[in-house]
Amino acid sequence: MFKKVLSFITMAAVATGIAFAQSTVPFSFTNTDGVIYSCSGNMTAHTAFINGVTLNGVSNVVIPDTVTYGGAGYRVVEIGYGAFSGEAIESVTVPAGVVEISYEAFYDCADLQSVTLNCDSLYIWDEAFSTCPRLKTFNFNCRVSDGYLFSDYTPFYGCDSLATLNIGANVRTLWLDEIFDELTALRTINISSPVFVSINGNHFWHHGTPLTINVPCSLYSAYSTNATWSALGTIANSCPSGFALTVLSNNTSLGSAWGGDTVAAGDTVRIYATPLGGNLFQSWDDSVSANPRMVVVDSNITLTAIFAQPAAPVTLHDTLYLTDTLYLHDTLNLHDTLHLTDTLYLHDTIYVHDTVYTGGPDAITDAIGRNCKIFGSMGDIVVEGPAGDIIRLYDMAGRMLQAKQLTATPLRIPVPKSGTYLVQIGNSNARKIVIKK
Repeated sequence: MFKKVLSFITMAAVATGIAFAQSTVPFSFTNTDGVIYSCSGNMTAHTAFINGVTLNGVSNVVIPDTVTYGGAGYRVVEIGYGAFSGEAIESVTVPAGVVEISYEAFYDCADLQSVTLNCDSLYIWDEAFSTCPRLKTFNFNCRVSDGYLFSDYTPFYGCDSLATLNIGANVRTLWLDEIFDELTALRTINISSPVFVSINGNHFWHHGTPLTINVPCSLYSAYSTNATWSALGTIANSCPSGFALTVLSNNTSLGSAWGGDTVAAGDTVRIYATPLGGNLFQSWDDSVSANPRMVVVDSNITLTAIFAQPAAPVTLHDTLYLTDTLYLHDTLNLHDTLHLTDTLYLHDTIYVHDTVYTGGPDAITDAIGRNCKIFGSMGDIVVEGPAGDIIRLYDMAGRMLQAKQLTATPLRIPVPKSGTYLVQIGNSNARKIVIKK
C-alpha cells in the first residue's frame, strides 16, 4: 500500500569524507525500508523529508540513525507530524539522534504494542502515540543531561492497555511534565538504571491503581525513602534471599578447600584450605593468605585455594666452622655454609653468593634481582618486597621451618635461636643469613 503523509522525518547531514554536491535541486529516492525521501542540500546543509511510505508488510519498525544517498549520509533527527499515523506496525524503535517526535506521529496505530525510545534530548509533541489501544509496553532509555525531555500534553491519550513502563540503564532524570498522565492501565514500572532516577514534574497524574515499582537491589533504600517515588505505590527490589559461597582447589591432588555454603545476605562464613602430604597452601586466588578465613557473603562468591609442591631440598656442599669469636669490621664473602658454634659480631656486611645481608639496621636492596630487601631486626628475619612471593625459611640441615606469603607490608619471620638460616624467595636459590639474638 502507498500512503501519502502530511509531515516528514527531518534529516541532518553526516560528514562521510565524501564531498557533497553543491546543487540545491530537490531530488527523491526510495530507501530499502520502503520510505520515500525528498531531499535537498548544499555544501553545508542536507535535509530530507518523508513524502510517502510503502512498508510492504513490515510490522517491526527500527528507525535508522542515518540514511545514505549518493555517498552522502543523513542523520535522522525528527519524526514529523502524522508520519506513521494509521500504519499497521506492532513495534517501533527510535534512535538516540532523534530530538523531536511531532504531533500525532504514531496516532491511531491500532496494532502498535511496544515503543522503545533511545535519546539524549527529546521533545515529544501532543498525542504523538495517542489512540494506540494495544500499546502495552513503553521502553524509555533516554539520557537527559543538558537537554530537557517533556511534552505539551500527554502523548499517550487513549492508550488504555499501556500497563508497563521500563526505565532503562541510560536514564538519570524524568523531566517529562505530564508525559505519563492519563495512563489508567499502568501497573508496573521497572527501573534498571544503575543510579537513582530523580523525578521533576507531575508525570503520573490519574494513573489509577497504586503502582509496583521494581528497582535494583543496591538502590532499594534510596527509592523506598524517597517521598515522590514511594507515593506512587510499592517499592520492590530484586535482592535475592541468599548468596552462594563456593570454595575450590586449584589442584585436588595437592590439597582440598571446604566450608562453602548458601547463606543469607551479609552472613559470615569460615572457609578452610587443607594441603595434602607435604604440599603447601600459598593463598586464595584473591591474594588473601589467611587460613582459615572469614568471608562476609554479600554476593555470589567463588574462591579458589592455591596449592603448590614444596621447593626442591637445599643442597649444601662445603662448610665453614667457627669455634671462637669472629669480629667483622669490614666484609666477609661466603660462598658456602657458615656454621656458628660461638659468637659472631657483625659490624659491617656479610656477602653470601654475591648477595648482601646485614646484621645491622641497614637493609640490602634488590639482593637477588627481585626488588627485595632482607635484613635482621631484633633477632628476627625481615623481608620487604612486592606482594605475592612465597618466603620459605630453612635451617642449615635443609629442613623447612616456615612458609609465608610476602605482602605489601614487611614480613617479619621470628627464628627460634641465633644461627644461620636459609631464606628462599619464590623458586629462586636459597640465601644464607646470620641472626644474632
